[in-house]
Amino acid sequence: MGKPIKNVECHYLKLFRTKQNVETIYDKHMKPSGISLGQSFLLTEILKNQGCTMNRLSEITCLDRSSISRALKPLMVANLVVDDNDPGKRDSVLMLTEEGKKAQQRAISCWKQAQKEYEEMLGEEKVREFESIMEAFENV
Repeated sequence: MGKPIKNVECHYLKLFRTKQNVETIYDKHMKPSGISLGQSFLLTEILKNQGCTMNRLSEITCLDRSSISRALKPLMVANLVVDDNDPGKRDSVLMLTEEGKKAQQRAISCWKQAQKEYEEMLGEEKVREFESIMEAFENV
């Protein structure tokens, strides 16, 4: 059972608890992949942008460079991502290894299951309505 949202007056707290409840769905489905949703997101973006720099990945993902650096460390240790830059160059050239490509594919399959549960829980109309509401905050 998720965190209670009824009888909470604070809009932020309602959103925060909703985020936690949605994370529970995704975490449950992502667990068999062996990587988190955030790591899966990075693997997917690196795959789509093979050879991108850390700066470019930061722009693509809207994450700061230090967050990306921290998130990439375990992926590099697990040999899912490599830095293929030339010696003496400052910025990374990020590539997925063959294992990284396999991990990304496993994660996508798990992600699709999480998406399906989320969509079945809300129904198509409410999913679109909720997305529309979230988009209202894009320019904050």
